[in-house]
Amino acid sequence: MNRLADNNGDGTRSPDEAFRGDALALLKAAQIPLIDDTEDGSSCSGLMHHKFLVIDQTTVITGSANLTSSCLHGDAGRTSSRGNVNHLLLFNSSELALVSRNEFTEMWGDGPDGEQDSRFNLQEASGSVQTVQVGKI
Repeated sequence: MNRLADNNGDGTRSPDEAFRGDALALLKAAQIPLIDDTEDGSSCSGLMHHKFLVIDQTTVITGSANLTSSCLHGDAGRTSSRGNVNHLLLFNSSELALVSRNEFTEMWGDGPDGEQDSRFNLQEASGSVQTVQVGKI
């Protein structure tokens, strides 16, 4: 079993280990506001398809991987689900971080307790393409 899911290495995943590996549960327990793609009033999947993290206004992590335990580690008890082919890319670029933060801010709107002005799915804005040079050519 993956040590990221089985912290004490005993071969099983305890309820506490499952909780500590569940990002949504941790965010809710910390009372961090959350919205999903139903916030715009549509009846969609309840998930946001965008997959990026912005850290300290300079680092962007993005890629094809859904940032869930089952996507990153496979489903517990089902070895056939392990080894999903996904990728994560890490960029150190304040310019890319700014573009990503602006995208998130536009999608977030005024948040979970305000108007239904978040821009997910049906309400998603079709903005212009933005380009950022990361590194040297």
